[in-house]
Amino acid sequence: MSQNDATTVGTLITAIVALVALFALIISVAAYRAQRLAFVVDLRQRWEDLRGDWATTILLWDPDFWYYSDADVIERKRVENLQDSVIAAASWATEVEKLRSESVHVRRVVRYFASVADAVFRGRIGVGEAYVVFGPEVVRLRSAVIWAAGRGRESTTAMPTSPDPTWVSAAEQIPSTSYWAEQSDVVALIDLLSAEMVRLGDTRAHYLLMRALELKAEHGGRRSRKNVRAAAARRRRYIRAILLSCRVRAAESVPLSSIARDPGPILNPDLYKAIRPCWFSRVRAKRRYPELKRPVH
Repeated sequence: MSQNDATTVGTLITAIVALVALFALIISVAAYRAQRLAFVVDLRQRWEDLRGDWATTILLWDPDFWYYSDADVIERKRVENLQDSVIAAASWATEVEKLRSESVHVRRVVRYFASVADAVFRGRIGVGEAYVVFGPEVVRLRSAVIWAAGRGRESTTAMPTSPDPTWVSAAEQIPSTSYWAEQSDVVALIDLLSAEMVRLGDTRAHYLLMRALELKAEHGGRRSRKNVRAAAARRRRYIRAILLSCRVRAAESVPLSSIARDPGPILNPDLYKAIRPCWFSRVRAKRRYPELKRPVH
């Protein structure tokens, strides 16, 4: 065999080996994607199994939010009777046993959020996939998730709540408030999901814009980014911590494309500064939505 023939054979063998390696890589990637998809489908199914607990959690957070709860009439009446009993009692302290018995619903929901958060921060699934698991109807009730995690009650301009003050005090006995890492993970996850909702424009424009203004006020966005970085860093995913921190920042301003998805946005001039600071977008926004302009006196 001549030297040229040997070179040709060697080149051919190298090409065959490269093709086999490429084929193996393609199969490996396809298998990984299939495995990841199966994992997301399983997560979605497990969340569907917890829908009853989530519906009850919403009612316990604020019984007036029954409109957002999938609970049936019997469950709504049960929680309503519990609320009436607590409010009518001489002191809600006598009702603590009843209140603590409701913790099982809230804990199931929070533990599930924490498990999905762990999968996100470890990189097993992406933020978009986690968003698919829960859906916009859950992400929109961010305040309910934070309350369930034990971080206290917050009433926001985007989603105002005003339950009976007696119930507010008594219901604080329901969530568990002593699991700091779990709380941080759940809050970090819901902030990431809120940012994904902004990116998709997946709810009413005024809600997205009001939420953006809240993040701008009192360094709320900075705290959210710090919390997300800490959650990923605890798992030694330092690069992912930076990437997710950048992603959660998206909720601090709303792109015009997300506003445009709302067929009938409720807007006012105060919401203008929540639009993503791009000169071209802001000019187009004022032209398209005159209600964003302040009246000239």
